[in-house]
Amino acid sequence: MIRYQVCFRYNCDSNSCHVLGYLGLINTATTARTVAWDMDYRLQTTGTLKHDDVGFPTLAAGEQRTIYSGNPQVSSICGGHVQWVHYLVVKYGSADWSPQISTLDTLFCA
Repeated sequence: MIRYQVCFRYNCDSNSCHVLGYLGLINTATTARTVAWDMDYRLQTTGTLKHDDVGFPTLAAGEQRTIYSGNPQVSSICGGHVQWVHYLVVKYGSADWSPQISTLDTLFCA
């Protein structure tokens, strides 16, 4: 079994926010597994879904790994009503893609 979680971190100044998506994977199986993952993002207010990054790591039995997106994002929109969302799906073995999971937070300018 593969356990997974999607996250993002951000730093904002008075004009914009720099956002970096990342995910955590844990292989709880007793053998190595190759995992496909696909991450997307959007500003909650605009509704436009954009592709972030994709990967195919192999995790050893019991291995836990944090993977950062290779595509940091910059939002020139920030404030009390701006919410950023990151989405993740994973796939391993012969299984279909997992249900989509997400994380959401408000981007506040400094």
